[in-house]
Amino acid sequence: MSSRKPIAQQYDQSVQGNVVLAPYTVVGYECPNYAAVLRPIPGKPYGAVFSHAVNPIWNQIDPYWGAIMTVVQALARYAAVGGNVAEGELALIDNFIWPVPDEEELGALDQSVDGCVKGADTFRLAFVSGKDSLSGTYKSLVQTLKNSARAQHLCLRSYTRRHENGNG
Repeated sequence: MSSRKPIAQQYDQSVQGNVVLAPYTVVGYECPNYAAVLRPIPGKPYGAVFSHAVNPIWNQIDPYWGAIMTVVQALARYAAVGGNVAEGELALIDNFIWPVPDEEELGALDQSVDGCVKGADTFRLAFVSGKDSLSGTYKSLVQTLKNSARAQHLCLRSYTRRHENGNG
């Protein structure tokens, strides 16, 4: 499993100065955070939280349980930055990246979708969007599922103090 740092750093981590908790922090942006927290409207006490989970090894072992684990991990990362899974406007987003869609791979995809549904139902959440990449271009591609949790986070006061002191 490789680092997600190159992907996160491919995009500007401080668009319009609205980042409260960046995907990577500390000197040189070497330390990953569990999620990113943004303040889309300057001066408001609330912001948006974005957490992601991906682990292709789980999908290789068992697509159903691998999908459930990515839902759980995305929610755990959301909670790790102060989000409350039981409250707020929280939704899930999936991204299936699957190899050549043959019979075996489509069966694994079906199991993975069932796992996503079970994970969402367990936490009483909904998938509001998703992306499916079924491509015959890369024959060596492994089944990969990325689940994201995105939510409005109601109070950013503690994040703001840390960020203004240069510790965020």
